[in-house]
Amino acid sequence: MIDTDIRPGEIAVTLPGEFDAGVYFIGRIRTPWTNRVECPKNARGSDAICTIELDPRYATGLAGVSACTHLIVLYFMDRARRDLMMQAPRHHSDLRGTFSVRSPVRPCPSPANSEAPSRPSAAGFGRSGLKFE
Repeated sequence: MIDTDIRPGEIAVTLPGEFDAGVYFIGRIRTPWTNRVECPKNARGSDAICTIELDPRYATGLAGVSACTHLIVLYFMDRARRDLMMQAPRHHSDLRGTFSVRSPVRPCPSPANSEAPSRPSAAGFGRSGLKFE
């Protein structure tokens, strides 16, 4: 089910009929939030535990990741709209262009916060607030 909520003043565009490229999803992010209104502006403002579940076929790709200082995760929220170009963020009184805000409502992947990994394991690693499995 796609989130069809649109705030006053927000502007949607018609998306192209076909995709430009394909993407292999290598896992899923599980969070306690079920809609756009519940999502925090910044994950650091929440003490909720979110989990990244890596598809087991990609586990060997984590070899050596414990030596990394930070990892950047790109994601699509499965129920987010992809067509809004002007958005009305909760924390601003004016409209903003989609690419000027951190909203997951966008036609391209969203970057999660760059985080330092900890607790490496064969299938992933953990982080306070963001746990990789």
